[in-house]
Amino acid sequence: MTELLEKAKKNAWSIENMKAHGAEDREVYLIGMEQVGGLIFRYYQDDQGDFWYKSTAGEDIPERTLKRKRLA
Repeated sequence: MTELLEKAKKNAWSIENMKAHGAEDREVYLIGMEQVGGLIFRYYQDDQGDFWYKSTAGEDIPERTLKRKRLA
């Protein structure tokens, strides 16, 4: 796991609360994913350097997808 992803896991806010943090207009980039049991956590960094996460219930994530760093 990358250092950036580890930092995101410790400091991320729920992406559903971006508006409450005054960040609803920021652009976000996926920096990594992690599966914990039946939940998939997606971690993002916004264009100002803050971290966000979104969790969803889901199927197993293929290992190659877990290693992908960014989506355009």
